[in-house]
Amino acid sequence: MNITTDLPVYKAHCGSLCSKIYGLSSLVVALMLSSSLAHAQSFRGQPLRLGETTFIPEVRLDYVSIDNAFNTSINEQEASGFIVAPAVEWEADRRLLELNASYRGRYGSFSESALNFTDHDLRASLAAAPAKKHRTAFNFRLLQEAEEFGTGQAAFVAGQDDQVVDTSTSLSAGYTYGARDARGNIGAGFSFLNKSYNDLGTITDGDDYTAFGPFLAFSYRISADTRLLVETRLFAQDYDADSRDRNTISFLVGADLEATDRTGGRIRLGLSEADFDAAGIEDRTTFVADVDLYYRPRQHSRFDLSVRRDLATVDASADGVGESVRDDVQFTWAYGWTSRFSTRLRIDTDRIDRVCPNIDTLTSGVSLNFDIGIRRWLSVGAGAGISRRTADACDVEDDGSRDYQRNSLGVHVTMTL
Repeated sequence: MNITTDLPVYKAHCGSLCSKIYGLSSLVVALMLSSSLAHAQSFRGQPLRLGETTFIPEVRLDYVSIDNAFNTSINEQEASGFIVAPAVEWEADRRLLELNASYRGRYGSFSESALNFTDHDLRASLAAAPAKKHRTAFNFRLLQEAEEFGTGQAAFVAGQDDQVVDTSTSLSAGYTYGARDARGNIGAGFSFLNKSYNDLGTITDGDDYTAFGPFLAFSYRISADTRLLVETRLFAQDYDADSRDRNTISFLVGADLEATDRTGGRIRLGLSEADFDAAGIEDRTTFVADVDLYYRPRQHSRFDLSVRRDLATVDASADGVGESVRDDVQFTWAYGWTSRFSTRLRIDTDRIDRVCPNIDTLTSGVSLNFDIGIRRWLSVGAGAGISRRTADACDVEDDGSRDYQRNSLGVHVTMTL
């Protein structure tokens, strides 16, 4: 279910967008060409030693109240419930070999039983450097999550009884030739993603797919913490509904910024050309972006920016089955006012531009969260958020029946060791 870990409020859209094959391959390339292995999950506790390894256990309890739980324009229904989120991270670093594994679960129980959910996010990664000029990286992720009612696969479905649950399994492997401090590095690898949905008839019929393909990247170090990069990706996406199949080739340029006290992240910008199997759909060239950056002007203040732009197959009709372009932008500002009191502001937008006769949507959200540290291992907090979607029908004046607004309030307790 799309209730964020950082904030006890509903997120504007399905978080599985970041699990797409593009984000997966970018992570692998960044891992191969950087000087350290950075695991994607975020944990707040202090690492505990267990032999030659460390681990961080964590559990969070949220109470959430929503005024429009089913994301409808009429007959809005209130709901409230509890979310328990246990998590653990394990890490082992033996100079030339680094292992990392993590699990984050989310278990929700609400006053409306249809909203109950169970989400799982399991990740594992390995980085090895058998020689100074030879490095490898491997990644695995298993993600299962429930979509919010009225979003994702069921964005315009009324009277839905069951949640859409999607399960994604992703694998990737990469190899880099070149020392970490060398001017030039070259890397190559392979990514695989399988995504499936629970059977909800026409809502999910034909939506399961597999995506796979190689990538090649060359980087050039221009400073101690910055590498310019040129990258090529080739992917095939095979859907249960054959009319949605496509092959995509992308040419990207960008940079990898080594994580420092002030800045870090990665930038990828370029063009992607899609060749659709379905008759009548012309090849499509699209500007694509994959950006993750952070900036810390002071030790207690941090800004994060995430930008995704890519083709997205989200339409069930043959008229625009592969023609959708999705833009997803997330901005976060975290500020520590004192050693015990901090706030977190998040703004996000999700725009899907579909070819006629399909419907365009713009979903945006704002949320504010505060956290008070009671002890090193215990903190409490609260948050509020608002999310809104507008929909535009093609060549027809929209009556607003597909729009919605949702307000959320929540309190939480986080415990770690």
